[in-house]
Amino acid sequence: MSSFSHYFIGIPIAASIQQWLASWQEATKEKVSYKSWTNPLDFHITLKFLGATSTEEIQAIHKSLQTIQQNTFSVQIGTLGFFGKRTQPRVMWAGVQKNKELQALYEEVEEICVNLGRSKETRVYTPHITLAKKWRDSAIHIDQSNVKIGIRDHSMQTMDIDQFHIYQIHPHQQVKYDPIFTYKLK
Repeated sequence: MSSFSHYFIGIPIAASIQQWLASWQEATKEKVSYKSWTNPLDFHITLKFLGATSTEEIQAIHKSLQTIQQNTFSVQIGTLGFFGKRTQPRVMWAGVQKNKELQALYEEVEEICVNLGRSKETRVYTPHITLAKKWRDSAIHIDQSNVKIGIRDHSMQTMDIDQFHIYQIHPHQQVKYDPIFTYKLK
């Protein structure tokens, strides 16, 4: 097992959106069976999962990410979705509408990381905000559309994106994700 800390690159979520999505968690808790509920302060949009990474590698990634010159942009957040089995999904998430600016930022971060020796992501980029994960009870099955009915506010929310971070993961803390480097967009 590696003694290196784990990291990822992601976009923080505005406080007003955190509160709104926390209300989604409350509205769905009785209808699903998850072991792990994301602390609203940990909500984010992942750009690149790095995993176990040495201090030297993080410094090299940090230096390269400083070259990104993208302008600020906005995204729409607001659909409830799931990854995994239909009746026992492993992840419940809030959807983020992919637009050309978000896709460009993702691709630039991915290219920088691949050029520094990280593995290239093979899955299609599906931006989302994880609300809960790790299905708890194999005896419980859900109807996803029934879970979605419990959410009162299905409107899309707009969030401006003007920065992203390298986060260090602290798995045993209540707030698990600590932004250690911040990158401001223009």
